[in-house]
Amino acid sequence: MGKDGTTLARILRHRAEQRLHDRIKTAPSPVTTAELQRLCHELQVHQIELEMQNEELQRMKTWTDSSLERFTALFDFAPVGYITLDHKGTIHAVNFAGAALLRDVRSQLVGRPFRYFLANDPSSAGVRIVVASEGPLRVGFLAVSAASSPV
Repeated sequence: MGKDGTTLARILRHRAEQRLHDRIKTAPSPVTTAELQRLCHELQVHQIELEMQNEELQRMKTWTDSSLERFTALFDFAPVGYITLDHKGTIHAVNFAGAALLRDVRSQLVGRPFRYFLANDPSSAGVRIVVASEGPLRVGFLAVSAASSPV
């Protein structure tokens, strides 16, 4: 675990110890040996459950990272131009084909308004716009050059 992970683990442990300390003040203490054994068993079962959940989270993180890498490559190297815009039409991401369509470098396009790249009639400029998804933060658009076949 890296330095940040170690720091996070220490913080979580400190918070857990604080909560335990607060609970001990108000909780009645177990009286019998049987009650202590039952509580110990419950803690061991809970610990194993947490370990199993952690293993599943690690597997899902690995899968998610792999998927992100694959889909990033699919986006970046797609034969059509993909441009991700926010609700105001500001460019947030563009693939290589999209940058070629806009005749600029990808890094120079991010943050610029997409409307500056369109003619008054987008279809006359060889651009077809399709709303791919809507949400509070992003709207996806697909731009296709006139030479390309429609998607």
